[in-house]
Amino acid sequence: MTLLAIALTGTGSLGAEISQSNDVPYLIKQLSNEIENVRIQAGRRLIVLGAAAAPSLVDTFRHDTEQEKRDAVVILGSIGEPALPALIAALGDADPGVRSGAAEAFGYTETKLIGAVPALTKATRDPSVAVRGFAIQALGKIGPQAASSVPGLTDALEHDGSPEVRKAAAEAIGLVGEAALSAVPALRAALDDASDDVKAVAAGALVDISPTDQNVIADVGKLLANNDRNIRAQAAFAISRTGEVALPFLIEALADGRATVRAGSAYALSLMGTVSSPATAALTLLLTDTDELVRSSAADALAAIGTSAAGSVDKLIPMLADQVPIVRASAAQALGSIGPKASPALARLSDLLNDPVSAVRQAATAALARISPTSGPVLLRALETTNDLIDISGIAFSLSSIATSLQDQSGQMSDRDLAEAIALL
Repeated sequence: MTLLAIALTGTGSLGAEISQSNDVPYLIKQLSNEIENVRIQAGRRLIVLGAAAAPSLVDTFRHDTEQEKRDAVVILGSIGEPALPALIAALGDADPGVRSGAAEAFGYTETKLIGAVPALTKATRDPSVAVRGFAIQALGKIGPQAASSVPGLTDALEHDGSPEVRKAAAEAIGLVGEAALSAVPALRAALDDASDDVKAVAAGALVDISPTDQNVIADVGKLLANNDRNIRAQAAFAISRTGEVALPFLIEALADGRATVRAGSAYALSLMGTVSSPATAALTLLLTDTDELVRSSAADALAAIGTSAAGSVDKLIPMLADQVPIVRASAAQALGSIGPKASPALARLSDLLNDPVSAVRQAATAALARISPTSGPVLLRALETTNDLIDISGIAFSLSSIATSLQDQSGQMSDRDLAEAIALL
């Protein structure tokens, strides 16, 4: 963002000359002034003039420098509704630079300029890629009130030659929401788009429009087998936003023959928190999976489930000795989330305070504090060692957490139990 764009959000006294000027060409010229404060004051004055300044600001898109054009875009967007006639007219200008600048300005408006929807929809078929892209983004910003643009957006998604424009169209359709139900077939087809970015955005848009449709969830779920880990992650995130509706699909997918699908499904469940508790048994089975990402993702999901995953403790403890550091760390985190019911893991977690990998040590330290206040002595002894691997700051934080926990529970404990617990610190 330019300095002017940032400064337009501020306040302050205006210089006498500029603050009183109605000379729009003069003010626009001051946008190039070497003095920053002059440029800022000129921009503010142009915003105040509003509709009177808009046509001249649009004209800057024809010949001025890139910086001046950028400032004009921001100012027009800040003017908002009063600039609408000039911006709509500019969308039909013969100069593609003018059309592009006008379309981009809509992205800087704070209000939804519903009156621009017909002109912006027409601009989705503009010969210029930049104009099409900015127009589509502007329609997405208007949201549900741009429902009449859905046919145009759908056409762009299906036929535009630019991946960036198709991606913008998919995103805009999602922002329109349930009013864009007619675009669902095109979005489902876009899950096979040549562009991975388009696939990912289409997945999110489908969930935005039809979050309870099992067929949509299944279609998005196909991306969990994608070779691109980022695409798999975005698909999992999209599915997770549907909540418990996705549980039948995800639980079944945990048994898929492809490791990427199993891991992606577990990751989606980890994003859903305690809602995933019905998947506990299926996730527990994956703790011995041959794929390390599947094992760690399953443990992460159990960590999100928390105390309801207590039945997994016996399977999580052996994972603390896994050869893969991320698996050890995930197992420790899961045990910590389960809490006191994971007390059989205390000895093994204590051993991990000397693990060569920092992330594992940190996870073990946090888990010890969460599982039992009586782990204080173990943490204190670790502090007394000269081992460079000991995570001093993590242990100190965990000891502080134990003390805080005791303070919170003091009203529910007998004097004797409280005294014993404090002594163990």
